[in-house]
Amino acid sequence: MISSEVYSFYQTVISVGCEEDSCHGLLRPHVVWFGETLDPDVLTEVEKELDLCDLCLVVGTSSVVYPAAMFAPQVSARGVPVAEFNMEATPATDRFRFHFEGPCGTTLPPALARHESEIIA
Repeated sequence: MISSEVYSFYQTVISVGCEEDSCHGLLRPHVVWFGETLDPDVLTEVEKELDLCDLCLVVGTSSVVYPAAMFAPQVSARGVPVAEFNMEATPATDRFRFHFEGPCGTTLPPALARHESEIIA
């Protein structure tokens, strides 16, 4: 069941109208809502990028919500390091090289910060 706060937010987001004179359409963020499917062209592009990546960061619920949940294990199976940032361990955590437990706003910045041993050319 969807909480009243989430429903209220969702209704607010989808009821914001376009301000162009002749449009009168509703604006919507560039997101995929629960229950919606991803554009097949987007999935094709994701597959291409996954083939090229040398590091995968899984931030938030992406390690349990499909189809995004299948991306990191696919990359990990190729030997690419995967770092999961989440409030708790997930069913996929054991497949990843790194797991950072806690709020992403707290765990992500230090993980992405430049290490003192890095040389900037």
